[in-house]
Amino acid sequence: MVEKFVLGTANFGMEYGIACGRKLSKQEAFEILDIALFRGIWGVDTAVAYGEAHNVLGEYVRQKHKSFRVITKLPAWDYQSCEDVYSLVIKSLETLGIPKLKVLMIHSFQTFTKYKDFLIKCLKNLKKRELIENYGISVYHPEEVFEFYKFTEESFAVEFPINVFDRRFLPYLKSWKGDGLELFARSIFLQGLFFLEEEKLKGVFQRVKNKIISLRELSKEFNISVACICLNFVASFEELDGIVVGVDNPQQLINNFQCLEKRINLEDKLRAFEVKDEDILLPYRWYAF
Repeated sequence: MVEKFVLGTANFGMEYGIACGRKLSKQEAFEILDIALFRGIWGVDTAVAYGEAHNVLGEYVRQKHKSFRVITKLPAWDYQSCEDVYSLVIKSLETLGIPKLKVLMIHSFQTFTKYKDFLIKCLKNLKKRELIENYGISVYHPEEVFEFYKFTEESFAVEFPINVFDRRFLPYLKSWKGDGLELFARSIFLQGLFFLEEEKLKGVFQRVKNKIISLRELSKEFNISVACICLNFVASFEELDGIVVGVDNPQQLINNFQCLEKRINLEDKLRAFEVKDEDILLPYRWYAF
């Protein structure tokens, strides 16, 4: 499964996650990229909105003369025409030091909704010009995928959350894969919620405190880390083309690879961990409490 590993780079360019919540140094990022390149991962996931992440990746490419497949995302922006989109993509390619993007995604469904009258046309033209191999959208809800599909009339890439709490997208994986969609899972660790110290599981997190404690007890029972449990759960879905995972240090990346090589199946135990409360499943809602 290492070949499906997509390295998340949000913390290359900004503070990210609630468990660690720090921006990595350039040296740390480069060490992580060295290991990822050596192990033959699928590629990297980044975004214009991730602070300095594009710059860090571009500097790595120029220093090492090596590159990855890249997924990046169009930010929330006041797009007036396709030229605005093209200019942003050209700038991203120059910064990243690569000739083509593997996937260009719209970073939010709200951006798609606001500019859908011309945005899909822009993305299709970028594909024809061979500046991108595929285009798509990053979503929070399954219905957003179906709405996007109405406008594309062709296959596309989609990035969505899956984790031991969040099973909302699972019923659609087989049909979407059959329709030719390129599928990328993210939020495997729910932005680090599964690793948050017990004393910090308060406020909205109090609702799932017992589940998180039970997950840690399961970890001890089977002598496998919580991270391994989370990774193996998502890796069990063969329809996925990639699994987006960020790491806080080089050793954590190595540990993740070791987890994926074990392929431990605890599905019978994990069904009880499903959560339907979107105040928990959607990180952007956390800050309303």
